[in-house]
Amino acid sequence: MDVKVFFSRGNKRSLLIKKNIIASFVFRAVSVLVSLLLVPLSIGFLSVDKYGLWLTLSSIISWMAFFDFGLAHGFRNCFAKSVANEDFKLAKSYVSTAYFVIACIFTTLMFVTLFINSFIDWTHILNISAEYTLEIRTVVQVLIVSFCIKNVVNIFCIMMNGYQRPAVSLGVVALSDVFVLFLVYIVTLVSEQNMPLLAFIMSFVPCCIILLVSIIVFSSDDYKKFRPDIRCINLSLTKNIIGIGVQFFIIMMAMMFIFQFTNIIITRELGPSSVSLYNVTYKLFNVVVVVMTVVLNPFWSAFTDAYTKGDYSWMKNSFKKVEKLGLLTIPVIILLLFASEFIFDIWLGDKMETDFALTAVMSLYAICRIMGQVYMYPLNGIGKIRLQLITYIIFAVIAIPTITYCTRMWGVIGAIIVPILTFLIQCVVNRVQLLKILNNRAKGIWNK
Repeated sequence: MDVKVFFSRGNKRSLLIKKNIIASFVFRAVSVLVSLLLVPLSIGFLSVDKYGLWLTLSSIISWMAFFDFGLAHGFRNCFAKSVANEDFKLAKSYVSTAYFVIACIFTTLMFVTLFINSFIDWTHILNISAEYTLEIRTVVQVLIVSFCIKNVVNIFCIMMNGYQRPAVSLGVVALSDVFVLFLVYIVTLVSEQNMPLLAFIMSFVPCCIILLVSIIVFSSDDYKKFRPDIRCINLSLTKNIIGIGVQFFIIMMAMMFIFQFTNIIITRELGPSSVSLYNVTYKLFNVVVVVMTVVLNPFWSAFTDAYTKGDYSWMKNSFKKVEKLGLLTIPVIILLLFASEFIFDIWLGDKMETDFALTAVMSLYAICRIMGQVYMYPLNGIGKIRLQLITYIIFAVIAIPTITYCTRMWGVIGAIIVPILTFLIQCVVNRVQLLKILNNRAKGIWNK
């Protein structure tokens, strides 16, 4: 198909999605490549055990993102609706209010967690040698400060997603990833094992890049209408953001128990080196997950726009296309599975031994996750997430004891069983709900 025809066919919403998907692929490809290059670089710099500890600590601190109480997702939907209605004054107020409220939350959280961190014995929690005490405490301090700052400056990226420009957000991420890779490479040449230094580079560089880009963009003529202004802060808007935001918050908290405790359980039951094995195997298939996420991300806010305007025809057509793309990833993942040993040999060399059985189970996880997201993203955009909420809560209740038991029984493979079941059930339930909504047959819980 002629490129000009491709980018001229369809309505304004569809054309915007096409342009963002193409640009997003480029930026995501850069980020994925950097991510893959950082693995052997980091393992060589730290050792397999210390790299596993770094992954575990960074995943623990990432839980702090849940303390925005769902405001980020709620803000994205509210901002997208105000733009769809061409109420740019209201959109500016949402941006200003989101920055202010989230800054207040994470500034408070930063001081509280830094204080608590001084009393926590991380070596006991992670069941590792006491010789790591001071190093781990320093790493956690660096991660806490940088993560709180990032959650505030990241409002810019969330706004761009809500404005149906996710490529801009991914471009910022790609730029920061390149800077991180460059600095980590330099550090490996001039320094020896230093986890706090690695933590500083990997966590603070993205904050600085996002802040710099957001200042430049908000100063441009096209985005001045959204530039945060202290005079536009309207705390009464918080209730609108929290309306759906609370549901997103509960979902995120439930997901923390299902997905984020995995590294801790593996570390305690099997040791830090098993965390490295788990995460390296995950990264292989995460390439396909990332590609599909790039495709799906523009549809979140596009569905918000279409649902606000009652454009059911566009939503039905878009859903069919996205579902077909999701199904096409299945043979890609299967091919990746059978090529995995060859890929690991080239990628990691003799730095780490992999397990084909774990790789096979991880490929199933990737398939279930992608198909779950195919139906989840449109529902998130529409704001019908009650069934997701219920499903995640049920699995969250059983997650920690079940994952622990399965890990003891079947090793690292056992840690993936609960996440697989979660996405599998979400896939089935969400598909039924989405079809009911698109065909105007959703009633009761199916329409919430």
